[in-house]
Amino acid sequence: GESLQTRTVDNLMRLSDVDGSGTLNWEEFRRILTGFKAVRESLRHQIGKEADASRAKEKANLLSWAAKQLQEVGDNRASEIAAKAETKKNVYESMKTTLAPSTPESGTVVTKEEVEQAKERADLSVWAAEALKAKKLPQHPAMQARADRK
Repeated sequence: GESLQTRTVDNLMRLSDVDGSGTLNWEEFRRILTGFKAVRESLRHQIGKEADASRAKEKANLLSWAAKQLQEVGDNRASEIAAKAETKKNVYESMKTTLAPSTPESGTVVTKEEVEQAKERADLSVWAAEALKAKKLPQHPAMQARADRK
């Protein structure tokens, strides 16, 4: 397991102690576990999508570079590779669009609870990035980028 900062535990208690007793009953504890599982699965899914987008961008850049190199030496495959690069670029742009956070509509009222939940998600993203970095896992850059956006 990972160590949690006192602030994170305090926030978790504050948000989870529905009846205000200062302790967690079984149902409140179960909600925490269920929430962590859902967040973990969501993070895995998001990290996977970000990694896929990163790979698509790398492929597009590599193909663009290859097309330029082929064009410079007069190779007739340059236009074919350039077309593939353009296709990969479009795939990346499409993926990037789906990863962009949505913005609330003008005039939307955000509740205090929604703000607190967003802060908790941001704190969790930061914690996940730090944990991935500490374990030297390849998902760290994608998670760090997500945490930075929050």
